[in-house]
Amino acid sequence: MSANLASLLKPQSWKGHRWLGSDLVQGDPRFDCALELLLKQGLPASQHLGAVHLGCGAWLGSSSADRILAIHPFAEEHEAFVCNAGIVESSSHMRGSPQTVAYSSTGSIDPRKCEDGRNNGNPVVSLVASPLDNLSELAQCDTVILRIFRDMDLNWMWIDSLWRQMAVGARLHVFGAKDDGIHSLEKRVASLGIAVEPEAVGCHSRWFTMEKTASKPSFPLPPAQQQVLVATPQGKFDLWIPEGVFSAGRLDIGTALLLENLGEVAEKRIWDLGCGAGIIARSALELGAARVFASDHSALAVKSSVHNLAAFPERAQVGLHFLGDGVQGDFDLILSNPPFHLESRELRNFGKVWLVACLEHLAQGGEIRLVCNGFLPYAQFAQDLGLQAETLIERAGFKVWKLTRMARKV
Repeated sequence: MSANLASLLKPQSWKGHRWLGSDLVQGDPRFDCALELLLKQGLPASQHLGAVHLGCGAWLGSSSADRILAIHPFAEEHEAFVCNAGIVESSSHMRGSPQTVAYSSTGSIDPRKCEDGRNNGNPVVSLVASPLDNLSELAQCDTVILRIFRDMDLNWMWIDSLWRQMAVGARLHVFGAKDDGIHSLEKRVASLGIAVEPEAVGCHSRWFTMEKTASKPSFPLPPAQQQVLVATPQGKFDLWIPEGVFSAGRLDIGTALLLENLGEVAEKRIWDLGCGAGIIARSALELGAARVFASDHSALAVKSSVHNLAAFPERAQVGLHFLGDGVQGDFDLILSNPPFHLESRELRNFGKVWLVACLEHLAQGGEIRLVCNGFLPYAQFAQDLGLQAETLIERAGFKVWKLTRMARKV
């Protein structure tokens, strides 16, 4: 288990279920009414069960399936699942571990995989992947469960991806909270002529099922290969920002504000932490950065950044990481637009965790520049960690902070 996530996972319990969890990992039924519905009803019977976006996945241990395939959009979900599923973390069982591998900007992205775990003695495989990845393992599943969230376009991308890659006769179970739009999603699927079977309703959530047939309905999907012309202070970039990546199709206000206040970038080693589509990294490269490392916990974001930074194969790298876990080396300048929400839950204190990760890789004399909502207490976070905090600009409800280590008293 990686250091940053291991420090955040704590023993949790709910109605007889026990697991290691955190506010930063999906899959906690105390906060997830849809998962509560699934657990009350019980996991569907299957021989080879696939599960998508079930967070820590501790619940899959109660499945009677002979084999389990867990697919996670985010690195920390995979790592937490690995921990809860009892998958042995040794080099012989890890291929492309998030802790050790970073992709070059010209490389292709293969799903991160961890296997040879055991569910009651049966094989368990865990992947970090996006709905744009080809997942040959899906063809072996007779049952697949998908937990949807509020991004309806991304939900459609997952349904389309799963439906295309599942075998004929396999059943797809889709569940989510009513606030996530599960009822509307069910109606839209049915409007395509697919036979939809309501499975359960309750806990402010719904669960429906459909069986894969030989017919191929056309899902009205958003353009996954969406190219967007993004205007920044460093120039206009033609970028690929698919649905499901932060600020898809546009430059958000906070990032724009940070790009106006990057400071001296030329010849520096830079880390774009939480890179999304790589807009900040691309801007730093245009300004002559010596080396830029862009990292994100999202498989889809990493896929996007690899594409958008491909023009700089000698100076750019992209990695799939949870915070700083597995990141190599120190950096002169760390640039970031940190999140503070997990779905509808506010993670007000997440900024301190974020800064701890930054400090692990901040070179002597280096600095951190980040943008955040103005009400977040980054000045206090900085003080607690021995950092000097300077507000560079405040506008439109955002602040750009310059953070440096305080000078030691002689």
